[in-house]
Amino acid sequence: MGKKFNCTSCGACCRFVGLRIKQGISKDKFPYGTKADGMTCEKLADDGVTCTIYDHRPTFCSVEKQWSKKFKKDDRFKIKKQYYKWQMMFCKKLQDKVGVLEELLVNPEQYN
Repeated sequence: MGKKFNCTSCGACCRFVGLRIKQGISKDKFPYGTKADGMTCEKLADDGVTCTIYDHRPTFCSVEKQWSKKFKKDDRFKIKKQYYKWQMMFCKKLQDKVGVLEELLVNPEQYN
């Protein structure tokens, strides 16, 4: 396992950001809106996988930044590998709902 989260850049998480907005995520954590469907991040390109602000995305959109700012101190995750597996299982659920190309599917077992 590498030292970073193995994101496949499938765009599944970007297609569900509308749920977090409806749940009341603050504008300082996620300052963007959604596309016309009310779910997909407005910063997701039309190809459905490319983030148009990737290099400057908010902490909310980065597994690595989330670890450093929030989850590093969470008792559920004594080591980063546990956090990665938890995130990967969440990614898999989103991918199953959205349906992504087979080559972009995540494998939570890589963090066993």
